[in-house]
Amino acid sequence: SGAFYPLIDANDANSTIFMESNSNNAIKKNWNVKYNDKTDIPTTNGKFVCGLIVDRYISLGVEVGKQISIDFTADEDYSVIKISNGNDDKVVLANKTWDEPVQFVTNSSTIEIYGKVKDFNCSYNGNNITSIDVSNNTELQSLDCSHNALNSLDVSNNTKLEYLVCDKNNL
Repeated sequence: SGAFYPLIDANDANSTIFMESNSNNAIKKNWNVKYNDKTDIPTTNGKFVCGLIVDRYISLGVEVGKQISIDFTADEDYSVIKISNGNDDKVVLANKTWDEPVQFVTNSSTIEIYGKVKDFNCSYNGNNITSIDVSNNTELQSLDCSHNALNSLDVSNNTKLEYLVCDKNNL
């Protein structure tokens, strides 16, 4: 348990931006978020995640209620990655090297992965992944989407792609 002091007081110039941010990061770490005078800051109510790149993303079409496993690397260490799964957003930090895969049960037919994803692996999900759209991540350098139920794959926007594995699909 720790304390985090992002604002001097309620009149701080950054107060509006902070109050629109997502407090889940501090809550999950059991941090107390306080003004500089050590009084509590009211719970924030926004979904803004500091450091997140929202114009760079990968979309997956998935079967609802199924287990999915994905893995990725980022352009730089400690990059913020947001996985949108219907009403359930998960924010993780990614590094330049492969970490443990992220696993979750889907609650929406579309999953979106936002952020500076450089390498992406969604292989071996069987019939649980039915489509993938990587066109909005033009920085993608490697993609392994093998062993899924993909009917098509368009990587024409991904000019930096150096490694592609897409066998064992319906392509």
